[in-house]
Amino acid sequence: MMGELWTEKHSPRNLNEVVGQDSAIAEMRAWARSWEKGKPPKRALLLYGPAGTGKTISAILLAKEMGWDYLEMNASDERTLGAVRRVAGEASETGTLSAGTAGRRLIIIDEADNIHGTADRGGYSALREIIEQTRNPVILIANDLYSVPAEIRALCQPVAFRRIRGEQIVKRLSLIAQREGIRTQPEALEAIARASEGDMRSAIQDLQASAMGRKILRKEDVMASWRNREKNVFDLLSYILGSKSAKLARMSMWDVDIPPDEALPWIAENIPKVVRTPEALVRVYEAISRADIYLRRSKSSYKFWGYATDMMSAGVAVRKGEDLQFSKFQPPSLIRKMAQTMRIRRLRDSVARKLASRCHTSSRVIRKDLLPYLPAMLAGKPERLRSLAERFELSEEEAEFLKTPRTRSA
Repeated sequence: MMGELWTEKHSPRNLNEVVGQDSAIAEMRAWARSWEKGKPPKRALLLYGPAGTGKTISAILLAKEMGWDYLEMNASDERTLGAVRRVAGEASETGTLSAGTAGRRLIIIDEADNIHGTADRGGYSALREIIEQTRNPVILIANDLYSVPAEIRALCQPVAFRRIRGEQIVKRLSLIAQREGIRTQPEALEAIARASEGDMRSAIQDLQASAMGRKILRKEDVMASWRNREKNVFDLLSYILGSKSAKLARMSMWDVDIPPDEALPWIAENIPKVVRTPEALVRVYEAISRADIYLRRSKSSYKFWGYATDMMSAGVAVRKGEDLQFSKFQPPSLIRKMAQTMRIRRLRDSVARKLASRCHTSSRVIRKDLLPYLPAMLAGKPERLRSLAERFELSEEEAEFLKTPRTRSA
């Protein structure tokens, strides 16, 4: 068992320790201070950006720095109109226990781009009412700015959290390794940083997995750790298939060095191939779907990792039945495809966001209706590309991306 997660153990203790988000932190502090003078024009912040860039922890640390109580709510937990109004609405209209109605309480609503469900799409209506009527500060958190409805965005001050640069990730990993008494080769940390794609949380998880049981971490150790994870996941699949006991299946999950979010795609793609009966297959998919729900909720609290682990190991093991057939284990096809296109998709989405923010449209529209044609429009016109890059603050890599013709779906 891995013990305490380093992502929690070495989490920032104040806003000054949040890496790579100086501009976002400055905006958050200015907005928070404006509450000391009364209600600001924008009563809510909308923090948006990729996973692992520090959005949720920054919101919590802002409350602590301001001396505010805070209430954290995951929008994907309960998505109905009544639930949003009851949980967040009551908190937004009252003060705190320590300071009465004069005290501030920060309401943090995570996964604000995932608040609506199929059963009831009134969640955003409630959220709009809360922001319009609140006497307390509100922070919404989302990965994609334009997945939040325009009517909600109009009520919020958007604050962008950017992917963290590789050298910043290396510096943080070096500090964590030093605290843990582990000597590291620069090449090892650089390899982890490159693989993380700007996701600090992912980088710290990889550091912990690679450094486990070592006093010196070399680049070859990092590579060996990633190879061992693939080997371990085959062992895990065999354990789950061979176990009839929930306890043994759960123990097998903890015995292999694989985080739940990495194990689930393997289980979801391979286990169903082995199950013969439709009834058992339905039960297995139910366990897998519940594990996926808990993993999404773990973005705001790692306590859900335990629930996800139980469902994908013990839940699958006891529901698979005994009528099984042989099937060769294969890496998840989605992971293979995603890995092949990850860098291109990251650049595409980054460029689309920058263009969308200036063109007053959505990233989806930019990706579909503009990006496929820009390479032809810019071909042979380096001065036009340079002007575009300066106007939209594109990096060299992003500008280079615009020179390459791609299909409409790329």
